[in-house]
Amino acid sequence: MTHRTFHPATTLPTPGVPLIIELASGETIEGTRPNHVLNRNSDPDWRDMKGNRLTAEEIVRWAIK
Repeated sequence: MTHRTFHPATTLPTPGVPLIIELASGETIEGTRPNHVLNRNSDPDWRDMKGNRLTAEEIVRWAIK
């Protein structure tokens, strides 16, 4: 089993890196953050591997896949 270091969603990962994302529901999915935050007033862009946008409120923590 691989040991992964999880980070809080408030700490943003490098864009484009494949991630394991833990959702508030307890579900774990694969995803990414494809772009840098353009301004501090907008939500970070989180996506699942199919390209569907996730809201920042859904995401609890993440780890590099």
